[in-house]
Amino acid sequence: SPHHLAIRFGRGRWPGLDAELLTDAQSVIVGAPDLLARYSPGACLETTEGRRRLLAMPWVIDTGYPEFLRWLRAQDIDPDVLSRTELPSNSLVLAACRAGAGLSVQPRAVVERDLHDGSLLALSEERDQPDLGYYLLLRPGPISQNLRVFLRWMRSVA
Repeated sequence: SPHHLAIRFGRGRWPGLDAELLTDAQSVIVGAPDLLARYSPGACLETTEGRRRLLAMPWVIDTGYPEFLRWLRAQDIDPDVLSRTELPSNSLVLAACRAGAGLSVQPRAVVERDLHDGSLLALSEERDQPDLGYYLLLRPGPISQNLRVFLRWMRSVA
């Protein structure tokens, strides 16, 4: 049977589908507490010294998700000068980051639980471009009562 709903990351433009912004994108640089204590407690984007420390740390990068590299470049960080480990999926990147292998740029929504329980710490966070975010995508037309209930729940937790 055809899909009735999708959640996609992007700018809200998918021809033939109704797109509703679920939540804005907010990217965050995260690292494991022991990595930060071992390398640079003062690493951040906001100061020259903090930036120097941030760029000197190891990184883990998802090669299949070019948005992370674009975000780094938008922060005036050249990914090519970073000491980095490239991995083929974000699940591997997150596992490596949680284990202390390096810093990572992540959508805040993806690491919210890690930030709450302290397994990852946020070094710097920025809102991405205003139309960039997570969208609910629906086919035009009427929707079932079950889908309506699910959408109400999704909107409440987002």
